[in-house]
Amino acid sequence: MLANLLITALLSVTYDPLSLQSLYLNVVTDGQYVFSGTGFLVEHDSRYFLVTNQHVFSGIDFFNNTPLAPDSSKPVELHLWFHGPLLGEWIVGVESLYNGDGSPKWITHRYEEADAALLPLENIPHGALLHPLDLSLTEPDLSVIPGLTLYIIGFPYGRASTGKMPIWKTAHLASEYDLDVEGSRAFLIDATTREGMSGAPVVLRSFNGLSQENVSTRFLGIYSAQYLDAEIGVVWRPEIIIEIMESIR
Repeated sequence: MLANLLITALLSVTYDPLSLQSLYLNVVTDGQYVFSGTGFLVEHDSRYFLVTNQHVFSGIDFFNNTPLAPDSSKPVELHLWFHGPLLGEWIVGVESLYNGDGSPKWITHRYEEADAALLPLENIPHGALLHPLDLSLTEPDLSVIPGLTLYIIGFPYGRASTGKMPIWKTAHLASEYDLDVEGSRAFLIDATTREGMSGAPVVLRSFNGLSQENVSTRFLGIYSAQYLDAEIGVVWRPEIIIEIMESIR
């Protein structure tokens, strides 16, 4: 009954397409929940890939190389909440993180260390509707200068807004977007971020009036983690994702 009411409510409202693109993730080992995260899909050569942080797949903190799970357990599989045929329905898919020989299935950048990776989807459940992020959103001519308000679309502490719809958290650009942070193709944001938001897309919005048709969006990157416990977050720029994707044959 509650599920039907939720579906009816969602069908009667206006929603932002980006809210359909952030997916809730559960990292699992030996059938037990380890931690949650956020991801989004991209399409390449008629195949779908999940994009999130490398540390979500590996269970190892990218910056200090320590296990994320309290018992140091290694993630084995990923549970993804896909949208179902009706808005307000979700279908859970399960993806293994390792091949039979023990090698990881996720793909990282060939030449550069970055906390971003792609996982080829092999078990998309029947009935799941896929909403890949359009990487052409990196192209809109929206100026990116320090102090601008940005949006991180994810699941802080694994929490959602309605069902498994993401939460939009605001942030402000805290560094020059085009200047690398400590030699990495990343930039900094001033934001109160939390566990579970790892892998969330970060976007800039420009509003011209109240109509949804007059909103311009620029995809700026993938949120990674807090930086030195200073309420400063690290975001990897989208060219990392694009180059990983283009390296796949």
